[in-house]
Amino acid sequence: MRVHLRLLTIAIAAFAGLSLAIVPSASAASSPLVDPAAKGIMTLCNQRGQIITSGATTDRPMAWKIIGSEAAPTPFNVAGSLATTYIFIPQQGVPASMWSGDYITSASKYDNMDHPASQATSLDYSLNDFLSNFHPLWDGLLQLRL
Repeated sequence: MRVHLRLLTIAIAAFAGLSLAIVPSASAASSPLVDPAAKGIMTLCNQRGQIITSGATTDRPMAWKIIGSEAAPTPFNVAGSLATTYIFIPQQGVPASMWSGDYITSASKYDNMDHPASQATSLDYSLNDFLSNFHPLWDGLLQLRL
C-alpha cells in the first residue's frame, strides 16, 4: 500500500519544542488539528541540507535534519543542548499533551539556539517504521515535535 502524505506546518510548544502535523490529502485550512500551544514551524531537510516537502514513507530517516523556526526555550538555550524529533498520534477531544508518541530520531547537539535542530542518521526511523507499530486515530493525522 502506498500512502501519500503532505506536511502541514502546525507547530506547538509541547515538550519544550516545535511540532508539525502530517496530514493525508488535506490543505492546511481544512485540517481539524487545532493546538492552542502552537508555536513556530519545522523545516525538514535532506542529507545536503536542502528543504524537502515530499518523500516515500520508507525513506530512512524520514528527514536528515529537522530545524525549528523558534529560539530554543530555557533551559534548552545553552551550548550542548540536545534535540530529538518525536512523532505523536493526535486524538480528537484529547489535549495534545496527552497524545501517545515515540521518538523518530535520536538526540543530537545543536549549535544555533535561535533555530534548534535534530540531526538524523541512517539508523533512525522511517515513517513506515512508526506506522507499522502505531496507527493514526483521527483523520490519518500524525504530529512531529522537536
